[in-house]
Amino acid sequence: IISRRPKGANAKARALAMAKDSDVAESAVSRDLQKIVRLDGPAKINWMCKAIPLVRKRSLHPSAFLDIVANARFAANLDDVMPWGTQMISMLRRELEDFQPQQVNQLQQSSLWSRFADSDDEAAVAKATSSAVPGRAAAFKAAAKANKEKVDGKERARSSSSGAPRREREPSTSSSSSSSKRKKASAKASVAQAETAESKPKKPRSSSSSSSSSSEKRKEAGEKKAEDKAPDIEQEKEREGEAQA
Repeated sequence: IISRRPKGANAKARALAMAKDSDVAESAVSRDLQKIVRLDGPAKINWMCKAIPLVRKRSLHPSAFLDIVANARFAANLDDVMPWGTQMISMLRRELEDFQPQQVNQLQQSSLWSRFADSDDEAAVAKATSSAVPGRAAAFKAAAKANKEKVDGKERARSSSSGAPRREREPSTSSSSSSSKRKKASAKASVAQAETAESKPKKPRSSSSSSSSSSEKRKEAGEKKAEDKAPDIEQEKEREGEAQA
């Protein structure tokens, strides 16, 4: 089945339905002080659960909300034994940032707060009243600060990630340059050694050859002398033999 409704009609219809529901919900939250103070503890908690979201959206002004809650008759019929009062105080403590310091002081002076608040609640009120900036502006300021810190963190991460490969590449380039320098230095040293070897005069080998030739000549002269003396020795031996005979 092909729908003949224009594009976006369903979304518009849903938005209108949600707006009607929100209007119905807002209208269902009573703003009449006379009716609210007559409610019992659970009914007042139910009313506060519906009213606090309206205060956040400013559909219900915080001053009008506090005029009801800070009224002495609002906490008049609450029992000290039952937990309804403490539950409402804890709900209000979570919403202190939406109130100005003057409104927080108004809440602190109410009978509801004086009867059911404890030391933790007082510390939260002291923290809320110590800042001169309204709660809504403080929330926007904190959100802007957090967004700025987030952007700065991303930039730092990008810079660190881009700088890591460079740091890793630097040792390799330095090592290659040092090895090339060593090779060049060794080549220069070998060339210098070769040049010095060529420039040095070669030692003459005539001394060694002359010494060997002289030793040979001496040996030959000795042999000749021994050959010349050999017949003389034989003649002397013969003469001695004849003399003995």
